[in-house]
Amino acid sequence: MGADQALQEATTNVKRGAFEMKRALGEENLREAIHAATKILEELRATSLTPQRYYDLYLRVCDELTHLEAFLMDPQRRSLTLTEVYELVQQAGHIVPRMYLICLVGCVLIKSKAETTKSILTELVEMTRGVQHPVRGLFVRSYLAQQSKDKLPDHVKTGEDGSVEDAIDFVIQNFTEMNKLWVRMQHQSMPGGPGRNEIERKQLRDLVGKNLVLLSQLESVDLPLYQKSILPKLLEQIINCKDDIAQQYLMDCVIQVFPDEFHLHSLDALLDAFAQLSPTVNLRLIMSGLMNRLAEFASEDATGLQEFESVDAFNKLSSSVSNILSSRQDLPVLDGVSLFVSLVKFAVSVYPEDVAYAKAVLDSAAAAYGGRGQISERKAVSQVQTLLSTPLEQYEAVVLLSFPSYEQLLGCLEFPARHAVAISTLKQMLKKESKMANTQDVERVLTFLKPLIVGEENEVTLDEDFSEEQTLVSAVVHLIECPDPDEQFQCIAVVKDHFQQGGIDRMKLTFPSLVFAGLKLVGTLQSRGEGLGEGKQLKILFRFLYETALTVGHLSTTNAAINCFLGCAKAADGCKEADLSYEFYTEAFMHYEEHLGTTKKQSDALQIIIGTLRDSDNLPKEDWDRLAKKVVSYSSNFLRKQDQCRAHYRCAHLFWKVGLREEDDQVLHCLERALKAVQAIRKMSDITHQKVGPVALLYVEVLDAHIYHHLAGNRAVTLEIIQEILDAATEEVVKEEVSDSSIDVRAYFERTKKQLEGIASPLTNNGPTTAGSFSA
Repeated sequence: MGADQALQEATTNVKRGAFEMKRALGEENLREAIHAATKILEELRATSLTPQRYYDLYLRVCDELTHLEAFLMDPQRRSLTLTEVYELVQQAGHIVPRMYLICLVGCVLIKSKAETTKSILTELVEMTRGVQHPVRGLFVRSYLAQQSKDKLPDHVKTGEDGSVEDAIDFVIQNFTEMNKLWVRMQHQSMPGGPGRNEIERKQLRDLVGKNLVLLSQLESVDLPLYQKSILPKLLEQIINCKDDIAQQYLMDCVIQVFPDEFHLHSLDALLDAFAQLSPTVNLRLIMSGLMNRLAEFASEDATGLQEFESVDAFNKLSSSVSNILSSRQDLPVLDGVSLFVSLVKFAVSVYPEDVAYAKAVLDSAAAAYGGRGQISERKAVSQVQTLLSTPLEQYEAVVLLSFPSYEQLLGCLEFPARHAVAISTLKQMLKKESKMANTQDVERVLTFLKPLIVGEENEVTLDEDFSEEQTLVSAVVHLIECPDPDEQFQCIAVVKDHFQQGGIDRMKLTFPSLVFAGLKLVGTLQSRGEGLGEGKQLKILFRFLYETALTVGHLSTTNAAINCFLGCAKAADGCKEADLSYEFYTEAFMHYEEHLGTTKKQSDALQIIIGTLRDSDNLPKEDWDRLAKKVVSYSSNFLRKQDQCRAHYRCAHLFWKVGLREEDDQVLHCLERALKAVQAIRKMSDITHQKVGPVALLYVEVLDAHIYHHLAGNRAVTLEIIQEILDAATEEVVKEEVSDSSIDVRAYFERTKKQLEGIASPLTNNGPTTAGSFSA
């Protein structure tokens, strides 16, 4: 008969017996009810069930026994005293049902206080020794633990029901016997062989572990009592059982169920026990579990540092890890590195302000694995990465990278893993804004980031991930913060030397950041009042900027080069170096003409050019006029009228800067060109009866530009002109079909019209008006 069929048959018998038992209880016939309960419990004598199926049957039987327990707790319904019932159930024929009934009635006796707790518990734990079959005995004792868990004495002083020490003795005695039975299961003959035995045993391990949970839930247990009466007995049993499955599970249970404070003050005993476990026990899991719990305890209680130092926790754990590595020469790399990972997490959590402890862990790890060559196992590689990245969450990368052990551990990894560590380190540095204060720091960091800066052969350099990665790399230069400008410049130069090793695809993404780092340094020198004629610093710096910007211009076909040239032009203008500024403008314009092939790039670049050139205050007028004229010509060269329109009204800003440049005719000329462009689009739409461009939006933009210049004091932009554009814009906005974009245009139009409030207009549709009466 198969296990499933046997379970089904046993379940049917349990249901039948439960029906008879409930009927007898309803008739208050206790003797008949006990007889029916015995029949139910007879099913737990089954031999054809696997442990897992036996567990299912056990749960169903226990559920039915609760009805009998409830009846016994009601003295008005039962005809016998509890003592008489206790004697009655001891007459049951077979040992298995007899022991379940004795445990049930005995615990009812304790709860009713008819007998002393201590005497009953002692009697019960001794009686259950009568069931020596591994599986049956395990479940009988599990039932005893379950029934007695809320009846154990939990007070220090000894009373009639005993004390907490009696409860401890009872639980540990029951635990010891259960563990022996559990270990004996490995010698049972089961289908599937030893491997199946191991699986079945692991499925039932929680039955044994529940005893440790019971101990941990006793509220009267304090640290001295734990160290004296609980831990030594548990460790003795765990060590003496000589079974690797039991030792592995039970040591983990001890670590997980008892308070962290108890572990901290019992480290010597725990670590000594670890050394006595079977050689096949995975100490990595046990040690890591202990260190991780202590690390969490430290992070949750920031005031507990003295407590950790008083017991010398770090040195004890570190010595234990070293002893494990030396005593187990065949320890897998994964296990060894994982121990160091847990230890470094402990160090970081307990000593967040002192990097020396993390350094000690890295030194030990490097001594153990630094000279073994590259690690290839995937999980072990992942643990090395974690070992290197964990300290970065708390300490400065510049400090960690100064440790030789950090470099040695990095050398254990192949390129993909080194690349991953470099990425995570760089992200941490940028997140924490870790600063580099000298060339040594910069050199050290860039050497570490070499997998990102140089890469490897045949790598893909055109995908999005590569661009994002190099964007991160380019930000490194902005982490340089030296008190001395000369040192700052030397650091930037070092970065450039490293970036040059990355090849063209990388340089086009990383070099622009060098320019902007240099421009920031120009601002620092300017704030100190230094000019080009007063010292070599700015001259050297501008030479560096010119060369670097030219490199960007040769490599890049994006607006990055335009931004570099214009930034340098503005900086030179701020230093009152007109010739140098003009040269940078020239390079920007040449790049615009030769490399920006798309309208989008040109339009974006032109906006930046207009804004920068408008703010140039120190160029000679003839140079400025020449540049401005060139910009205006660029505006006329756009293919689409809508691009021409926008470029022209933006160019108008070039010629109006109050107090410096007030060329009202030039402003009006640019605005007229913008208006003509939008009128041409409108005309084409009328002819083709199709929407050629965003006519309504362009009209509102042109209206906005006219109003801005009128309010800025340009009297060439008259109210009559504004009124004409307002009328045309109103007509086009009204004609716009309702859509999300039309709603945005209408809102923009309303905001634009509000600028006219309070301005007197000479014209409306009906003639002259007063303030606030522009018609729309």
